[in-house]
Amino acid sequence: MNLDRVHTSEASRLSSYPAGSPVISTGSTAPEPGPAPVTAAASTPLLRRCTALAAQARVELLTESRRSATAELDGVLREIESWVPEQVRAPDATMVALAAAALQDLRERMSPAPTSTLEGRIARALEVLHALMASSPLRALA
Repeated sequence: MNLDRVHTSEASRLSSYPAGSPVISTGSTAPEPGPAPVTAAASTPLLRRCTALAAQARVELLTESRRSATAELDGVLREIESWVPEQVRAPDATMVALAAAALQDLRERMSPAPTSTLEGRIARALEVLHALMASSPLRALA
């Protein structure tokens, strides 16, 4: 056995204290804390607000009025973008679908200009909402 040849992976697990006694590390580190879970109590009002603001922004877009809803919608979209779908606990499936539909409608009505910041935020929020819809299908009563 050749002791001069040590695999780099094993060598990286060895460290020395000032006293010189080697300590072998297991190589595992404590798991980094992930994003905090998003509860239904937090997600449902935000999804309602998103739906309302997207509809209002659509009206503002069509009537050339002041764009107050667009600015507020930007903040809501930033929050939705930050969600990791696996961390959203028991989202209201109806509100997820309504918010996604309102955002898709707004995106379709936006002028075919170069990609705006809002359009990019809408696209990223829709990715999150579509992932939520895939994990929690809407069960409609007929």
